Amino acid sequence: MRRLLILASALLALVAFPLRTHAYGVNLAWNDCGTFGSCNQSFACDTNGPDQFHLVGSFVPPEGVTAFVGEEIVLDFIANGGQIPDWWQFKNAGTCRTTAALGSVDFVEGPYHCADYWQGQGVGGIGSWQVGAAIYPGLTNERARMRLAFAIPTSLVTGLTAGTEYYAFKLNLSKAKTVGTGACSGCNVPVAIAFTSCRLAQPQGVGDYILTNWQDWGFASWQNAWYGVYDVGYSCPPVPVRNTTWGSIKSLYH
Repeated sequence: MRRLLILASALLALVAFPLRTHAYGVNLAWNDCGTFGSCNQSFACDTNGPDQFHLVGSFVPPEGVTAFVGEEIVLDFIANGGQIPDWWQFKNAGTCRTTAALGSVDFVEGPYHCADYWQGQGVGGIGSWQVGAAIYPGLTNERARMRLAFAIPTSLVTGLTAGTEYYAFKLNLSKAKTVGTGACSGCNVPVAIAFTSCRLAQPQGVGDYILTNWQDWGFASWQNAWYGVYDVGYSCPPVPVRNTTWGSIKSLYH
């Protein structure tokens, strides 16, 4: 009984303050970086626009990134209960919403909660979109992978400050072909999105850093999706991700 009371007291103390699970790593949220954004994005799927959805990735670098020249991003998408729907098919010729997703590192007009290394000078975008077996042989079509890459002009290259959260990318999703003639099915299907890795590239001979752990929260949800990895399941809290979740607390004791 005493042990349970001690554990309960420790958990209450953790709930009272935002958790930082790692000193460095990646974060993912809707509309802003990390804990300033929202974990879940809901949509009634009843219009084609014109406003967009913004999925924002960020990272906190470790010590030693002295000349950050660019980055390579990997995002994994998992449909809950079926294959990746047409509404989430991008880039490749013949897909239903070929041009509906756009990768960017332009944060000149905000949001401003995290550091903007790019200052409107970054170039790049979505490099590939793969579904199922195109990622790994035997993988089912409920999974998709997006790769993005961005770079900055050599004249602007400098180091990163360890412990500072930087904007990594913004994925702009349009509402095109949601309703009406030529509409793409599956907008209402829950889809989980995980920030799988971020390679922080430096000049040849200096050495790159690959971030794979979540610094605060590296999963974003579409239509209240849940995300499972190994034997752990994640779902969004009913409030913005800045609030600590029971799942994140439990993970500290594994």
